[in-house]
Amino acid sequence: MDDDPLALIKDAQYVWASRPAFAFVLKNKPVLILTATPSPTGGARAHAQLRETLAGTLSRVVARRQLTIAGVDQKLEGGRLHRPNTIQILRDSLINLVDEIKMVRSVLTYKVQ
Repeated sequence: MDDDPLALIKDAQYVWASRPAFAFVLKNKPVLILTATPSPTGGARAHAQLRETLAGTLSRVVARRQLTIAGVDQKLEGGRLHRPNTIQILRDSLINLVDEIKMVRSVLTYKVQ
């Protein structure tokens, strides 16, 4: 067994989200992955792990460039994001997520009719 606490948490989350087999809680649910960290890499490795885990739950990860916010501690002021370009990237990402949700809903509505 792995003694790494983060690995144990990840494994527990995967077990919860992946049961019962092929009837996952997250199956076909749109998901936007965002990582933010003070490090210069912006959580890229965590991003990759999340993508892999969510693929195992049959989630619909929004197809877009990797959304990482590097040096997030320098982009916050009073606990709020203050960099206009970062705010715009987040807005665009949320628009992508909303578009994915609408698409999934329209497909589900089409199937029901």
